[in-house]
Amino acid sequence: MEYSFSSELRDGYVHVRVRGDSDVPTTARYMEDMFRACKEHGCTHLLIEENLEGERLSMGDIFQVISEKIDQLRPTIRVAAFVDVSHRPSIDNMVFAENVIVNRGIKVTWFPTVAEAAAWLRKQQATSSRPPSGS
Repeated sequence: MEYSFSSELRDGYVHVRVRGDSDVPTTARYMEDMFRACKEHGCTHLLIEENLEGERLSMGDIFQVISEKIDQLRPTIRVAAFVDVSHRPSIDNMVFAENVIVNRGIKVTWFPTVAEAAAWLRKQQATSSRPPSGS
């Protein structure tokens, strides 16, 4: 499948859509593209709508790609919601990727639908924009 990436600023978050092959080069490429999109929009909250075709990445590949890119992502992306909209989402892979990313300092959660992910991001945005208690 040919690679495509789009981004748009929504209600307090950047919504990215990615399509392509399920492989390490495509995953690394879209991680770089989402970093640039968040930086360009000046927004630290991200919704990732992924639609990759083919065999799912191994847990080792997931760990490798995240480990290689996380230092670049961390200063720009603070909160992310992830949805695999492909016809064969892998819950095991999403849970594993979530754990690897959270353990490296970015708040991320996977969702079964884009609507649920967007609602969660709006809630996160509202929570992070409140003044601290006692102010």
